[in-house]
Amino acid sequence: MHFLGLILLFLLAGCSSDTPNTTRPLEAFPDAMSDTKTTKDVSADLGKSKDAVTTKDSEDLKSSEDLAVTPFEPGPTPTKKLQPKLGEITFYQLELPPGLVPKLGEAGIIVGPKGSIALLDIGNTNHDDEVREAIKELNTKWLTPEFGFAQRDPLQVEWIILTHIHGDHIGGFENLLIKEKLTGVKGILHRGFVNLGPGMNEQNYEVFCDAMRGEYAAVNMPICVSAESAPCDRNLLKAYKATECKGLLMGNLLDSTDDSKGEKSYIDFDGATIELVGANAHFHDGIKVVKSPDFPNLTGSQENARSLVGIIKFGKFRYHFGGDLHGVNDGKGPDMESFLVESSSGFYGDLGMDVIHSHHHGRKTSSNPAFVDMVAPNDGLSRNVIAGISLTHLGSPQEEVVKAWQDNGRLGEGHLWITRNTPGGATSSQMINADGSLAIQTVQGGRGYWMQGVGDEIISKSYESVR
Repeated sequence: MHFLGLILLFLLAGCSSDTPNTTRPLEAFPDAMSDTKTTKDVSADLGKSKDAVTTKDSEDLKSSEDLAVTPFEPGPTPTKKLQPKLGEITFYQLELPPGLVPKLGEAGIIVGPKGSIALLDIGNTNHDDEVREAIKELNTKWLTPEFGFAQRDPLQVEWIILTHIHGDHIGGFENLLIKEKLTGVKGILHRGFVNLGPGMNEQNYEVFCDAMRGEYAAVNMPICVSAESAPCDRNLLKAYKATECKGLLMGNLLDSTDDSKGEKSYIDFDGATIELVGANAHFHDGIKVVKSPDFPNLTGSQENARSLVGIIKFGKFRYHFGGDLHGVNDGKGPDMESFLVESSSGFYGDLGMDVIHSHHHGRKTSSNPAFVDMVAPNDGLSRNVIAGISLTHLGSPQEEVVKAWQDNGRLGEGHLWITRNTPGGATSSQMINADGSLAIQTVQGGRGYWMQGVGDEIISKSYESVR
């Protein structure tokens, strides 16, 4: 923490030297076990029921009740790209060009109600320029005192969430965070340096691991750890299996006082919440962390199955993200979407989500019936789905995925929104191809939201939250 920040905390504490500082020091979560107590042991000590409501849950419930009496009024239809708005969540699914040497890539930017920024994956080695310029534009043009926000550094980013160890999701790390540094980073969340193998991109692993153990050790937040710390070496001799995933049981990730309570982990994001549901094939079931049956990391699909899963919550609004989470037992990887449904349906409730990230760039290895039913029940209400597709994701979106989301009017008046179609990709009159980036912005504190395609044409549609 910066020196001025410590002074501010001291003053807020009433200028008493006896008041303990409960803000988490920005020191590394351990990469290896620091004690012998397992996540199951920690949870068992709580004696909580699966329906137990945390303090943060109660706050969210009260916020939703307050909004229930507010009529939904989205305002005029935006004709220009949605820009961050004080008091609302804004999310951008970036359209990433393939580059001179074509590469896959996916990246998103979450802007909090007070202007904090979280990156949700960062694209490949040739996408750092696009991500960096998007950050600079936000911080210097829109997140400024002119629009009610506090002054920010041009490359200020508070949180980075990396779903799994594949180049199209973390390949930009070296150029984006090492060669030209971001500022103000509070935490970098990732599944952990565990259950390793050739299914991940070993070169990206090596660069990422070196940075997390070195320059970014103070903000390293692995969800899962092993009994022995894995080396930052692409020539690994063993997998370093996860022995616990306490990163799912730490409550507020910047408050050390609630770490032992076993509550679900979350980022307090300017009053919004980014909840962590699971990572590395481990999921929170409402009481404890449960793990899927063991499987190796020999294929890309097995690494996809280890993707970090979370939910953005603001007022009534809910958004699901899950990287490239695998959803079929095809011999290449396990059906982790169904395990998510079995383990963590309590996070989603009977109403599911408002907006859902379609896993794995709209490929048929994801979006299986059990998962689709959980996040988007066919109840006549309107929901929306987005897919981050770059030109090199050939064949995306695949027809099976388009049908899974759109058949039988499942999305009501909502749509499947894609950054772009690719050669061989399915088409549909109900699908919206932005041929550019996508934007989502809440209105009335999460009472509803705007969906927007930002290409040569601006397409804007408003929706009331399902809650």
